[in-house]
Amino acid sequence: MQKPFLAEAGRRQEEAGLCLVVKSNYRYIFNPPSEQAIGDLERFADVHDWTSLTVVALPYVGWPEGMNDVLELLAANGAQVIRPQLGQGDWPPRLVGQRAEDDFTNDVRLALFQELGWQVTASPAERFRRSAEKLADYIIVGAALDRCDEVHTSRHPFLKRSAEMLDKFCRKKGRLGMTLEDYCRDKRIGVAHSGGISTCIRLMKGVKQLERFDSNLHLKEGDGTSETAAARIYFQHLDRNEQFRLFLLYAGPHPSADIDQKVDWLHD
Repeated sequence: MQKPFLAEAGRRQEEAGLCLVVKSNYRYIFNPPSEQAIGDLERFADVHDWTSLTVVALPYVGWPEGMNDVLELLAANGAQVIRPQLGQGDWPPRLVGQRAEDDFTNDVRLALFQELGWQVTASPAERFRRSAEKLADYIIVGAALDRCDEVHTSRHPFLKRSAEMLDKFCRKKGRLGMTLEDYCRDKRIGVAHSGGISTCIRLMKGVKQLERFDSNLHLKEGDGTSETAAARIYFQHLDRNEQFRLFLLYAGPHPSADIDQKVDWLHD
């Protein structure tokens, strides 16, 4: 996170400083020790006009005694002090997930850039397209994303988390080390295996149907609300003859009809 943050600050001709943390097992700690973070902040503030100073106090590491006093003093004298809350908006609920490899520092960087107004957030549809562009096993089927950007903005964080989850699910070829339900729960993503909408994938070789797969699996956020606020993502995945595929069938407002798609399958 340090290098891209400082690089973006330099590009914008902004002076920036960081109180660094390091990963220790399943948590992050200050490095150097936490007491030095106060001194680092005070030294940075001493050489700047406080009325032009912005301090973002991230909630992922325990603050040392006295840090709140410094932040309150800066705020009282014109500095902008931003205190994001865990899980609020695009801010992840934690830095480390259920497994040591689940590291959300990239999510923090993106949320920080957005908080500072440094970067235009990619549209929901673009997040899914980026995964398909870099992952050969990630297939966006038909018009799956045609209505994605119609989803109400209040559901965009859900779409972002879901896009990232599906990206990892595909990279890991479905092997997350836990059930899909547990993984989605950790990411604050609703998942269901039943509902009014069914999806069907027909594997085709020329005009011949090799196999069909039916499912109700979907990700969801928003029930008993308007169509655009009821965000839904329908997908299927298969591992056939040692060929893994993730098929994104629909992402957008609650669909009104079943989804039935033919997919070319060139393998035996």
